[in-house]
Amino acid sequence: MAKKTAGDLTEENSIAIFPENPNRLRVEKHAGAKVGFLYVEIEGKDAGRIVFDYRKKKLELMFTQTVFSVDRCTKRQKPDLLRLRKLVCEKLGGIDVTDDQ
Repeated sequence: MAKKTAGDLTEENSIAIFPENPNRLRVEKHAGAKVGFLYVEIEGKDAGRIVFDYRKKKLELMFTQTVFSVDRCTKRQKPDLLRLRKLVCEKLGGIDVTDDQ
């Protein structure tokens, strides 16, 4: 897969996390690889990469390379970021295995 740039996510290659506002948060769809990165955009701007591992029975997602990492957030931001990560996991059919929880 070629490297993505901001604005490359479309209806065909990504999932809108908030269907009522499809451009608010988009995550690239898993395309069949066992391990790799899923590009993330917030309002058309780069928001990092979700590392995925599909070598086991369940799609495992790691959010440390995205704006959803809770390593350097405030206590007030953490619950919202974890909620967003949960939404992404539900939409992609995976589980959050990030160590920063």
